[in-house]
Amino acid sequence: MTHPYSNDPIWGPPAPIIPIELSPSFDPSNRIIEVALIDSGASISAITKNIVEVLDLDPIREVTVRGVTGDKTLRVYPVNLTFHGRVFPNMTAICLEDVAYPIIGRDVLNNYYIYLKGPSLETEVT
Repeated sequence: MTHPYSNDPIWGPPAPIIPIELSPSFDPSNRIIEVALIDSGASISAITKNIVEVLDLDPIREVTVRGVTGDKTLRVYPVNLTFHGRVFPNMTAICLEDVAYPIIGRDVLNNYYIYLKGPSLETEVT
């Protein structure tokens, strides 16, 4: 399946995005659909503060992560994530409070072939 890149000016150059579905691990019927950034540099997927609030999630622990701006201690939340038709039940995602979109990291991406078709501004997932 092929998905168009986002032209949202928040990214600067267009970015590879894909729709996902999220729900609390304890309540799969409480679902939301979001657009997420594909980020092969992220080892773990991340959700936004807004998603935490909308789904009424409680953290299960904190972890220290290393990013381009240094180390940060972040809260970890249990979620069900549906990506490209596959449900990843009871997975953990960190909450990044300063981002506008969730991020799909290698914990999910490593289950797929991801083709970034830069010239046509599309992402193909197989």
